[in-house]
Amino acid sequence: MGAGSKHCTVPKDRFPFLLNDLSKAIELNAGKNIQSGFRKSGIVPLNRERLPQLNLDETNDRNENIEERLNNSLANLLRTMRYGDGQNVKSRRRKIQVPGGKTVTSADFDSTLDKGDQADNDLERRMETHVG
Repeated sequence: MGAGSKHCTVPKDRFPFLLNDLSKAIELNAGKNIQSGFRKSGIVPLNRERLPQLNLDETNDRNENIEERLNNSLANLLRTMRYGDGQNVKSRRRKIQVPGGKTVTSADFDSTLDKGDQADNDLERRMETHVG
């Protein structure tokens, strides 16, 4: 076992040494890893038989052209960036009116919600009178 492996977290004084050891270990095989990655994909040296053998996204229709797939992918990315996934919906927070020094109870929350609902209803009524 290496240094720091018995701890839940990496000790602060050991981190620089561990990082240095890791970078040296990666550096030894970095060139070989890159070359074998290109060789496996069939890019260098060019192996035209290897490319169809790879299981590249079999769910998409192979007849669909690349431009259309790229446009769809970009549109989905932009849609997600603009509107989000819909999972991070924030609830509306309301201010609780509590005088200083008083203990907050669940009744304070209930009365605040009732006032908030009443304010929302008043706003809806005002909008209906202007629209209708």
